Amino acid sequence: SKLNEELNKILSKNNFLYKIAMTHFNVYCSYDKKHCKSQAESMRSNFEETIFIHFDLILSGHLHSYERLSPIYKNKLDNSYPLYIVCGSGGNKDPMLSNSMINNDLSFNAHIFSHHESSGICELEFNENEVTIN
Repeated sequence: SKLNEELNKILSKNNFLYKIAMTHFNVYCSYDKKHCKSQAESMRSNFEETIFIHFDLILSGHLHSYERLSPIYKNKLDNSYPLYIVCGSGGNKDPMLSNSMINNDLSFNAHIFSHHESSGICELEFNENEVTIN
């Protein structure tokens, strides 16, 4: 695709230890809401292959919650796949999201926290050989 060609040009010029992309809409998430069903499915069908080829970590927002997912690609788990973090809780309390809306049957959910009663931030610390998620 044209997007893959452009990313190859850009990323081949640099020897990045980690390649990180940011999206507004989620590619994976665990809430039983429209945003985690139709929008995430659309993101996967349009961009998951490109993400898999080019990136190690995907940060997204939209949902006003924090969710760290196991490395996943095409709904399969493997540590070599990209890691996804939903960090949409900054500055907003969302009474529409509650822990009762989490689909706990999904195997890719490593950690989720609904900020419907508070707001929060997502902090990443980059060192020479690792990324720490605080």
